Amino acid sequence: MSDLQVSEWERRTGPVFVAAAVAFLGAYAWPILDPELPAWGQLSCRAVTVVVWVTFALDLVVRLFWAESKASFLRRNWMDLATLAVPM
Repeated sequence: MSDLQVSEWERRTGPVFVAAAVAFLGAYAWPILDPELPAWGQLSCRAVTVVVWVTFALDLVVRLFWAESKASFLRRNWMDLATLAVPM
């Protein structure tokens, strides 16, 4: 896939990933801010964090697959890789 197509992918998915990041932060913070959150609420928050993490991981894998130079891609996107490698 060309760099133009990858750029188009990133442009189209950008707003979705911003919303996913906000959902992740909310789901991560809620049980901390409300220690008496019922078990179903804690489980829901954990599910949201896992789903968002998997979504970001899949996005990185797709973009890596499309990259012409894998090493160059990983150097440019080292923060994405570090964020996935060391989840909260």
